[in-house]
Amino acid sequence: AEELNMPLLLAFADSLQGYGLDMEEAAMLGKYYGEKAGVPVALHLDHGSCVEVCKKAADLGFTSVMIDASSEPFEENVRRTFSVNVNGCLNTVLPAIELFRARRKVDSDAKMQILITASIAGYSPLASCPSYSATKSCMKTWALAMRGMLKKENISVSAICPGFVRSRITDCNTCPMPFFMEADKAAKIILDGADRNVGLIAFPWQMRFGVWLLSVLPFRVTEFVNRFIPAKVGERK
Repeated sequence: AEELNMPLLLAFADSLQGYGLDMEEAAMLGKYYGEKAGVPVALHLDHGSCVEVCKKAADLGFTSVMIDASSEPFEENVRRTFSVNVNGCLNTVLPAIELFRARRKVDSDAKMQILITASIAGYSPLASCPSYSATKSCMKTWALAMRGMLKKENISVSAICPGFVRSRITDCNTCPMPFFMEADKAAKIILDGADRNVGLIAFPWQMRFGVWLLSVLPFRVTEFVNRFIPAKVGERK
């Protein structure tokens, strides 16, 4: 990472607890090496089993957490997806905005930038992942609307809409993943877009065009196409 001058993401899966390394040890190791690294380092909890585990990770210093509700009954899966994807984002972004506003009073030239992760799935209602696509559509729309509102305060906001990028999540998917992308390539696209203050960072372009087209077609056509899109693992019970 240092040779390439690229940020580094260190991930610890909740499922690894009890197999020689617990969350506390992972947090200490991640923070120790992160402080010594010459590039930005993020410490990520992958596939947290519940909200309590994710909160514990945040308290220990993890800079990113992900919850996995795919094993829950359908209703709980849906409710948790909305709670985490929407409320979790609001609980992160809204305090950040207030911190930026306070900092602006003492440093008028400071760069203020917020990146909100949505998804290519947020472009159109997808029957294969209804709760996921709905929440990501919400975050995409909110980010772009907030971009306009906060521009006058010189706070930049961008929505990130990636397609399928290699991770432990995609490793569990059973559905086809067209235009699959490696994580390092996706990171470069995101960082380049952020450096240029691009409002909507969506990729790959083939999927962006496809879901955009699906969103502007008459709904009867969209509904017909949806019948042939395989469900993501864990969405249907």
